[in-house]
Parts: sequence; C-alpha cells; structure tokens
Amino acid sequence: MLAPLTQAARAIEVGSTGYKFLQMNPDASAMALGRAFVTERGGATALAGNPAGLAGVGTVSAVVSHTEWLSTIRHEFAGAAIRRFGGVIAASFRTQSSGDIPLRTADTGGGLIGLPTPAPLGTYGVYDAALTIGYARATTLADVGGSVTYAYEKIFTAESSAMCASVGMQRRAGDLILGAAARNFGFSSRMKYERTPLPWDIQAGAAYDRHIRDVPFRLVGDFRYAPDWYATFHLGTQAMFGNLLFARAGYENGLTKNLNTAGFSGGLGFLHRGFRVDYAYQPQRTGLGSRHVFAVAIGG
Repeated sequence: MLAPLTQAARAIEVGSTGYKFLQMNPDASAMALGRAFVTERGGATALAGNPAGLAGVGTVSAVVSHTEWLSTIRHEFAGAAIRRFGGVIAASFRTQSSGDIPLRTADTGGGLIGLPTPAPLGTYGVYDAALTIGYARATTLADVGGSVTYAYEKIFTAESSAMCASVGMQRRAGDLILGAAARNFGFSSRMKYERTPLPWDIQAGAAYDRHIRDVPFRLVGDFRYAPDWYATFHLGTQAMFGNLLFARAGYENGLTKNLNTAGFSGGLGFLHRGFRVDYAYQPQRTGLGSRHVFAVAIGG
C-alpha cells in the first residue's frame, strides 16, 4: 500500500494541500505526548486520530475540546461515542476560524501598483468545518476502525467542500500496544479555479506500559509521513499518580524538511469518577505562537 502512496506524494509540494485543519488533533493528551496518538484509545477524539481507538469505549463517551493557536485561530471539537452493533459508533463536529484578517487590495495610485493599500478596507476570515461518523470493533487479531468525513472550507468569498475517509488498527500484546492509521484520503471540489489535494498522512507507532514503584508509566513513540510535511517522529511519556492525576511530556522532531520546529510539549490530566479534564501546552516555535489545548470528557 505504501509504494503507490509514496509515488503519488512526489507530485505534492510543501504547503500545496488544503483543509489543513483536518490534521489538527483535538486530543489534549495526545498533544501533550508530542502528538503521538495512534495508540490512544477510549474517547471520541479518536475520530480525529486513529478511529480504531473507539473500540476502547466502555459504554458511552462524550468530549469537547478547545484549541488556541496562532494568534486568533481557534479550533473547536465536540464528539460522542456509544457501544452499539457489536462495536462502537461515534460522531463528531469540529470548526476552525481565523478571526478577523485585515483586507487589503492592490493600490493602483502613485506608482504603487501591486502593493497593498496602506489602510485595511475591511476584514475577512477563513472558516472550516467538518462532520465525521465512525465505527470500530474488536476482532481476534486487532481492534479496527474507520470513519468518513464531510468537510467545508471558506476563504473570503471562495468556498470548497470535500469527502474523505480514515482507517486504523490497534493491537495489544502484553504490555505493548501497536497502532497505525491512514487519514484523510478522498477528494475535494474546486475552490474558484483549482482543486487542492487533501492533507492525507500515515502514522504508526507503539506504546509500552509499565509500573515503577506502583506508579503506572507509559512510553509512546510514533512515526508519521505526510507528502507536504515529510517524515516526523513523535515521542511521549505519561505517569499516573493515585489513579487521579496524569503528568505528560512529549517531543516532536519538526514539521518540514527545511523548517526545523522541533520542540517539547507537556500537559496535565485529572480523572475522577469517569469525568476527565486534560490540558496540553506546546511552546512557541519559530515565531508562530504557542498552542493551548483544553478538553473535557465524560465516560470512555
């Protein structure tokens, strides 16, 4: 499967894909773990990561997430999952908005043809939305899952829509969990004159659970390939204290071949009687701004 995907990726240049918000993972715990998510399980945020993780839902799960990133950009996520039809079905809705962006057009007076107007003529925005439906179930070999997404994107007055699918698997072997996911494969309509490729990617990794002096520890590591971001590595560790508090830290080795934005992330989680609150922080990188993710979940 990887061979034809690699060949197709050669035709895609850095920054040439649209619908980049589909690559945003609203799972605060995964963000704190350096965006290592393919072994995460038990919550509706699996619809934005590895859909096989839905198989870990006990009876019902609901989660809302808020991400603040890059000045006024905001990402909102709401999802729910319930055990039905021999597995788990789930649905989610997410939005992303840029906030107000100053609108400037070409100034054709005074020999300044092609330069932006000195003062804004108004404001415009970039708006994204996506509705996702997924299903996962446990089999004798592994947990498997898939999802289908309808996405919408608007930039100023230009609009486009897309349909895409994601699939994933997870397998536990003792203290080791293996996972893999292929995300956002599909097609989009034209935005004005051109159709841009969707931001598909492939991610695989493992998690290892161990107790050290009665404290549960987890080590995670993922390898990710995306045609316009190149290959990246994601590492993270998590400790749970008193079945109540999670402490997490992660590292990610950069985003593109030419732009090294490697750095650390971290976060905390609180769990009590099926109610969970998570927070993740990713420090500022290359002047693009820090990222904060807040999530509240019930069940799992």
